[in-house]
Amino acid sequence: MITRSGEIVSAQIGVLKPIEGLSTANFKSDVPFQLKNDGDEDVYLEVNCWSMPEGEFTKTRFPGGGTWSPEIIREIKKDAALVGVELLWGH
Repeated sequence: MITRSGEIVSAQIGVLKPIEGLSTANFKSDVPFQLKNDGDEDVYLEVNCWSMPEGEFTKTRFPGGGTWSPEIIREIKKDAALVGVELLWGH
């Protein structure tokens, strides 16, 4: 699939891994990824989407219940309140 910015992306997830340590450090990937909130409660995160300048973040709600985000993400900003959240990243 081709995005509005002309990048090729897949709607399928072939690699799936947990995100840990967001309460103490940013999570950043050199590969664009999507996010899944596997917990029951909504989570608000500051993310750097793939097409945004590096270092710029926007606050976004990720609903609980295990749905993949439509956002294509590069980085998630750390937040001390994120202890125990159940997040997975995939591409």
